[in-house]
Amino acid sequence: MKNLLFVILLVVIAGLCVLAVTNHDNTNSNQTQVEDKWVTLAKTLTATGAKMYGSSWCGHCNAQKEMFGNGWQYATYVECSDAKNPNIQTTACATAGIEAYPTWIFGDGSRETGALSYEELSAKVR
Repeated sequence: MKNLLFVILLVVIAGLCVLAVTNHDNTNSNQTQVEDKWVTLAKTLTATGAKMYGSSWCGHCNAQKEMFGNGWQYATYVECSDAKNPNIQTTACATAGIEAYPTWIFGDGSRETGALSYEELSAKVR
């Protein structure tokens, strides 16, 4: 009888281990899919001429970058703060008429300010 209980206990523990590993793999798969959509969006934005203008000290700019996760490396970003004096705007941003951070300028010339959602950014490149 003790052997039967021991076997049942081992089967239950093994089943729980399999369930935990399977759930962990599904979580990683879902996270990868979310990251992949942001990578694709960043590449598409860049391919269509979109640029985000921002500043290293801007909280909304940093939040926008974080939304992209690993995909941010594929986005085109223009830093607007002068490296020596963050209170001075760079020539590139002044020439582009940037007045608020972040500002997205899209390939069609349209502009949006503020951190934009995945849906808002996707709509600009359809």
